[in-house]
Amino acid sequence: MCRIPRVVFLNPWDRFIGPNRYLFEMLRHTPELARHSIVVFHEANGAANEYETIGCTVMIWPEITPIRAQWTLNNLLGIFQRHTVGLVRIIKQLKAVQPELIISNTENLWIGGIASKVLGIPHLQIFHAITIAYRLGNWPKLMKVYLRIMGILGEKVISVSNTLQKALISGGVSQARVVTIPNPITPEQAQNASKRPLPSHLKEMLENCRPVILNVGKISPMKGQDQLIEALPQIHKAYPRFLCLFAGGVGSSSGWDNTVGFSERIKERVRDLHLEENVVFLDEIDFLPALLRSVDIYVQTSRTESFGRVVAEALINGIPVVTFDAGALAEVAGPGAILVKAGDVKGLAEAMLRLVENTGLRKRLVSEGSRHVAQLYDAHRVAQKFIQLVTATVNSHKSSGIVKCAA
Repeated sequence: MCRIPRVVFLNPWDRFIGPNRYLFEMLRHTPELARHSIVVFHEANGAANEYETIGCTVMIWPEITPIRAQWTLNNLLGIFQRHTVGLVRIIKQLKAVQPELIISNTENLWIGGIASKVLGIPHLQIFHAITIAYRLGNWPKLMKVYLRIMGILGEKVISVSNTLQKALISGGVSQARVVTIPNPITPEQAQNASKRPLPSHLKEMLENCRPVILNVGKISPMKGQDQLIEALPQIHKAYPRFLCLFAGGVGSSSGWDNTVGFSERIKERVRDLHLEENVVFLDEIDFLPALLRSVDIYVQTSRTESFGRVVAEALINGIPVVTFDAGALAEVAGPGAILVKAGDVKGLAEAMLRLVENTGLRKRLVSEGSRHVAQLYDAHRVAQKFIQLVTATVNSHKSSGIVKCAA
């Protein structure tokens, strides 16, 4: 029997948003890897308990706080400290646990790659976001420098979609260094979770409205909730009792996007359009699968998206999708969505009305889309690809003595 390497995952995510779910599902479907893994958080949180239940060792290292685009003195001093004194501490911690591989589960963390170079331990960097193109698209030289640095810090860069892989390569990462391992999706798990009852007040609200539209994601300009709101008056003309639900947290007023200010502006816009009775902001929720089962259509209006997990989950829960053709959304939805040109608000409204009014179209999109998701993103197959990359990377460092094998 082949030996599984000891891996340290630097995982600075305190909630089960996309990056955390990505890693958790990989480890849940490769229990032998989970038992040999140390998952490191920057602070104690509820997500850590989930990893312990699947056999992982959990540690807290404050130095792995991700880099934030916040132009404040405190943030800049924090970044400097983490990569000086903090780096010394990280190296000491890594020497103590003696991993054969370091994996940084975010593109916003340099310290793992730097420590790996110092210690001679292989390193993989998982890119979850295509924001490099969204944020730095107007500064291609700066983007190229940033991506080349990230490429140098690891043996491989893992992208979560083919679209993201192309963006990384065009941005300056060597093609030989990039491998796509997409988000793992477990249809059975999502379908079982959807049987969970909704909060009673929400269930009553849904029963009295039609159609019910759902949008999920952090309230931010990048997720584009403002564009969906501008399409809603056209829905209201045809269906005065429609309901649009926005599920997602707001974040903070600091950083690249002032998400608090953005949230206030879109809520003010809802009031200006006299849609207060039709639009509900749910904040973060823990009953998403059940909610997906209870709506009529799912709408994604992101200005960019590196994967779009909720699009895949909507389809496997039997909910048709309307989405802007932005980032990887067309790739993930496949034949399961009506694609609208990015930013075309009028076209978005027309697509939603078309979907609400055409039962046959809804059934076809769900049937073809759910099949597409099951074929490309099956969690077991994706996780096997992940563990094969892990063992192959350690294999290339022959001092480990690990023999290539299937998981």
